[in-house]
Amino acid sequence: MCWRKEYLKLSLSERTIPSGEDRVWGPGNGRYLVPMEQQEQVRQRHDSQAFAMESLVRVAIAEPLLHDIVNRDLIAYLRANRQARVELLPLDNPFNPQPEDAHILVWLRWPESVLPRMYRSDFTMRPLGTLEYVPCVAKRYARGRAHRSDRTILEKFMLVQLQDYATVPSLAPWNRVVNQRRAGVTTLRSYGTMRELVRWGACLGLMPYYVPRLDRNLLALPDLLPGTMEVQAWLAVSPDASCRPDVSAIADMILCAFNERRGLF
Repeated sequence: MCWRKEYLKLSLSERTIPSGEDRVWGPGNGRYLVPMEQQEQVRQRHDSQAFAMESLVRVAIAEPLLHDIVNRDLIAYLRANRQARVELLPLDNPFNPQPEDAHILVWLRWPESVLPRMYRSDFTMRPLGTLEYVPCVAKRYARGRAHRSDRTILEKFMLVQLQDYATVPSLAPWNRVVNQRRAGVTTLRSYGTMRELVRWGACLGLMPYYVPRLDRNLLALPDLLPGTMEVQAWLAVSPDASCRPDVSAIADMILCAFNERRGLF
């Protein structure tokens, strides 16, 4: 500490004071003494706050991908990096991402769709995989293999529809069935709630083909509707943050999560 005191004394003595002003302020005249050590503490506090803001990583991930693929790896990352500052931003529509302040974005798009305007040029983007969607039902409500291609099953269950799926062209076979229904349809915004309704509420819902492999209580019905329904998962990293180690670490974590589950796609 001796070297620190000498340094502070030297720094104080080297300061130039404008003519007519003194170093000491007191309560009588509303002025006070500001030691250099206090000034340094204030500067360090300001620097630490600026670093904390700079180290904040804003991540926006489509709910189905966060729920099914990234969630476990994200928890492991946060457990291993307790000093990290991560903000998970909501994606109101996973097919039309809007959070312009996200450093990392993981979203869904159908094969022929145009990339979002704000992510076309300067963002670093890469495809993560193609997800095939199929109707799914809980096994307890669909006993036997006959149900897998029997279209009458559509009339036996309530259909649950994610609102974000309604306008996706590649999901048209499912959307036509939903639109033809006059009753027996529940529309919602939460992917997690939709899965719970399918699992426990005797409902039929559209989900990625891999979901029954993650949840053995669910049964995929790939032959129930004609055609193939596919969407793509994409990753985008902001150019302003792509060189930051913390942003790169989370982006790499997301890539590893998809690579480890490549067999699901």
